[in-house]
Amino acid sequence: MHYYEYTIIDADDQTIASHPLIDACNGSIAYRLLEHLGMPCEGKTVLDVGAGTGQVSRLLKGFPGLIIEACDIDPEAKKYFLANPELNGVRLLRLDIVEEVISKNYDAAICRGVYHHIPKAKRPRFLKNLCDHARIVIIADEGIREYSNETERVRNCENWYGYVIGEAKRRGLDRLAEIESNFLAHERLATADDGGDFKESPSHLIDDAKQVGLSPVSMDRLGPWVEKGGGFFTATFVSK
Repeated sequence: MHYYEYTIIDADDQTIASHPLIDACNGSIAYRLLEHLGMPCEGKTVLDVGAGTGQVSRLLKGFPGLIIEACDIDPEAKKYFLANPELNGVRLLRLDIVEEVISKNYDAAICRGVYHHIPKAKRPRFLKNLCDHARIVIIADEGIREYSNETERVRNCENWYGYVIGEAKRRGLDRLAEIESNFLAHERLATADDGGDFKESPSHLIDDAKQVGLSPVSMDRLGPWVEKGGGFFTATFVSK
């Protein structure tokens, strides 16, 4: 059963993108991508996984010569890509990256803000699918600080969601504040839907990867992890 209503792509997504923590996350993605992809980027291919409104695709368009493709299962993503000329030249694929096998190989795949929306049981398979078809895989997401018991987990959720809700209200994003408040309510009641919004700590991603024989070469933490009980992270996987 899904407890959360499906959140459609809308203008809020663009407003969220301008937050300094998202900027820091994008900076980490760019740094790790160039670290392992190298320069020049001419002719190299990158897949934007779970593209949404194309925030990551637009970031990648700043790399001269990079060939960008994107994928998303949401039909609203295609409408957005077609309606926004800044995404011209980015091929968008309708692809369920969890259930379907990627049909080609890429130099890199970037997945930002998607991992916590994937059911926990399917996350290891998701990681393997990406790493089987891209030499470099960067998972960037929002998470909560590591915890040792359920009480500590809920406390971290209270702190992190409280920060996110406060930031949304400060910036006039009332709808976002309401959505995040609903997510927090389910965390408190232990009814969080891991097919809708279920944030975990970076250590859980490492454990997911171990199940399929993978291990990140780097893990960058961004944001107030200690003070607010969570933040953003980027995990980079590189095939040998």
